[in-house]
Amino acid sequence: MRAFFSTDYGRILIGLTFFCILATIPFWIWPIDTDLAGRYYNSGEGRSFPLKYAPFWHFIYELIPVMSGLVLVGTLLFIGLSYLKPSMASWRRPTLVVLLAFVIGPGVLVNAIFKEHWGRPRPAQLEQFGGEFDYVKPWQFGGYDNAKSFPSGHASVGFAFMVFWLLWRRRYPLAGKASLAFALGLGSLAGAARIVGGGHFLSDVLWAMYMSTMPGFFLYYWLVDGKTERSQPGTAGQKKLAVIGLSVLGAASVVYMLVSIPFDQTHERYYGFDTPKAITVKPYGARVTIRYDKQLVQPYMHAELEGYGFEPTIEWHADSEPVAPAHQKITLKTRGWFTEMHQKAVLHLPASYRDNVSVDVLPRSRD
Repeated sequence: MRAFFSTDYGRILIGLTFFCILATIPFWIWPIDTDLAGRYYNSGEGRSFPLKYAPFWHFIYELIPVMSGLVLVGTLLFIGLSYLKPSMASWRRPTLVVLLAFVIGPGVLVNAIFKEHWGRPRPAQLEQFGGEFDYVKPWQFGGYDNAKSFPSGHASVGFAFMVFWLLWRRRYPLAGKASLAFALGLGSLAGAARIVGGGHFLSDVLWAMYMSTMPGFFLYYWLVDGKTERSQPGTAGQKKLAVIGLSVLGAASVVYMLVSIPFDQTHERYYGFDTPKAITVKPYGARVTIRYDKQLVQPYMHAELEGYGFEPTIEWHADSEPVAPAHQKITLKTRGWFTEMHQKAVLHLPASYRDNVSVDVLPRSRD
């Protein structure tokens, strides 16, 4: 490892490490994260963070999964072809660096390890922004269920393009500088899109930059720098192993992309029952609030679903069924294949129900 840190890019990584550590200290002293998120919070009617749905920011939000998919598919195809065409063999190692940098950085380190297990609530999940959780500082373990703010997955994909700077900076200096500018620009835009949309804090974006770029430095050192031998087209056994390995990685990448598709759904369901004596709401995973409206005649439920998953398989059930005379039971349930789901619903009732109808919202549960 001493040899790695003696290289120019090794020293850059050391500097980047100290920069991120020092830049985190102010977030522990001042409420930088929540102050910035509060600038985009809407405390009135409508969406809590409306800029998330502005055309430009929504385009950036939707673009990032497409970019990561193109990188995964493109590198897998290139590596596979390099075993068949001798002219492409010399580019196998650099392409493998790109593939592994994206898989290990944004894929494993950011999403699979930290986002899945750190439990830091997103801005939109904080009590001060209409949610239910307390703020958790960067690198402070949260432990909340379904809280995946740290670090930013979208920003990490943009910053991961910095690996091209490592590969091109010596042989193609202009392309290297362009790729560095592209990575910093795309990562910053993706991070900004998530901040204004209430999905991440500024500190999430800061550490997304570090976690997504750090693996590329080591991969470049181990697989490319100093490796002067020319890669060969590959023996029959190597080709077979390559096909199997790439097929498995490709299948895993497809599954990952399917369950990482962002979705945002809004549903409304009107209920035609007569005025009951009692209403019981079984929300399953949704957070339900009750509102009374003087102008309302017929009860209805407004539900919002946000998250990541294979959207066509997601269903929203808001069924009313009598469990006893004059007792209505409203059940909300989602079905589908997703890695993250945030649900909230508002049951709108006529003002006359306030004093005459008992309303009970059961605790949330998965079953």
